[in-house]
Amino acid sequence: RAGVSHLAATVLLPRAEVIVRTLSFPGVPEKDLPTAVPLQVDSLHPFGEDEAAFAWTRLPGASHVLIGIAHRSVIERYSRLFVEAGVKIAAFTFSAAVLYSAVRLLGAPPAGGFLAVGGDPPEAYGESPARPVLSLLLETPLETPAALAAADLRLEPDAAPLPLASILPGPRSLPEGFTLEDGALAYAAALASACPRLFLKANLLPEEFRSAN
Repeated sequence: RAGVSHLAATVLLPRAEVIVRTLSFPGVPEKDLPTAVPLQVDSLHPFGEDEAAFAWTRLPGASHVLIGIAHRSVIERYSRLFVEAGVKIAAFTFSAAVLYSAVRLLGAPPAGGFLAVGGDPPEAYGESPARPVLSLLLETPLETPAALAAADLRLEPDAAPLPLASILPGPRSLPEGFTLEDGALAYAAALASACPRLFLKANLLPEEFRSAN
């Protein structure tokens, strides 16, 4: 109906289905990371042997690597759903990967660090010199987890969480009935799909199921 059946979509996996971690590899050359990262992954998840699917990407200009881990059954379930629906998929990714790049698409992240909250269920995304990426699924009451996240980022005690939509580049227009406040994560995923070369490449979808635009 939308006339875009020739395009392959980028799918944002539910935050509750993905374990998000950052690891530091100081002094490790780029060429050695494909060997070094998998050696650390088994210590980051509770799944059994060969049950974890993961994707990683090095943060630009840093020694840190951003890693997303999901149970293989989750990847297989969503893959089947989209295949049965006839929807072409380019990537299964996660919120931290798309938000990190979206914040930098047309500008720079807030100086000194920030914490942003949005989504349903609500999640927190933040960055600071003390922690390059923080991604948490929040529980209620919202104030307590948000305060803990701010402490983890070592932000100022009075630093208020920002709306997730406020850290994203503003669109020229929005579809009727769509609000950026309610659809910030979907919008960030759409930006990743439209500008794949400008976004972190953290793709949990097996290569044999990927479609290209």
